Amino acid sequence: MSIHDGPELLTIKQVADVLQVHERTVRRHIKDGSIPAHKFFGTWRIPKAAITRGITRALDGRD
Repeated sequence: MSIHDGPELLTIKQVADVLQVHERTVRRHIKDGSIPAHKFFGTWRIPKAAITRGITRALDGRD
């Protein structure tokens, strides 16, 4: 899955697939606030822009 494909709000599974980590890792980062997320109808959604910013910062060495 490419981060540029698909909806503007991602599920935990989609984020885990993009980052190639376990879903529990994504949930842990949501809980500690390092990944911003919003709960809609009982399901967490993560803004795609937040993930792309995080990836860009990591690649630039700013994280």
